[in-house]
Amino acid sequence: MSLQILRSDKELEQAIKNGVALVAFNAPWCAPCQSQESIIIHLSDQLEQKALFAKIDIESSSGLATRLGIQAIPTVIIYKNSKEIQRFTGVHEESALRGALENILGRTPDAHLKPNAFNEKDTIMSEDPIMSEDQRIEAATETHKPARPMKFFKDMDGNGWLCDKDIDPKSDFEKQGCWRCEDMAFPAGGR
Repeated sequence: MSLQILRSDKELEQAIKNGVALVAFNAPWCAPCQSQESIIIHLSDQLEQKALFAKIDIESSSGLATRLGIQAIPTVIIYKNSKEIQRFTGVHEESALRGALENILGRTPDAHLKPNAFNEKDTIMSEDPIMSEDQRIEAATETHKPARPMKFFKDMDGNGWLCDKDIDPKSDFEKQGCWRCEDMAFPAGGR
């Protein structure tokens, strides 16, 4: 299955209006984004009846990305009934995305997940009938920290660069430890 392509604020608003939606913000030249997209496509094959899966190219929708505070790609945002519930920056394993979706959908994580994908606190909270759905979502969100967040920069020649720390955008990106996007090729299906 491929991801639904969203091109405008209106399309995004409509896609996230009802139910759960996972939206990936990426760019076609971004190798980590391609790796993350293949993970999301695999996940969507398993959960397509439960959630909507979509993507937005930040280059063609830069105003939208700016309004949403997208500072690095890939970024994945999970919405429920138009409300942002959880945000992931960087490439994440399928188990992390699946776990977040299942928590938001109100299900306990599947047994096939790695034991460390959820800690004991999450499991107890997801089964606690006294907690509201919003409290369970907030508790689950606290435990899922993003992988190395990356910031995207373009040099004067138009080359894309990713960096995982604060840098001087006027200085040489490579000397500051950034990675040129063209050099970050991942094989299909992951790293």
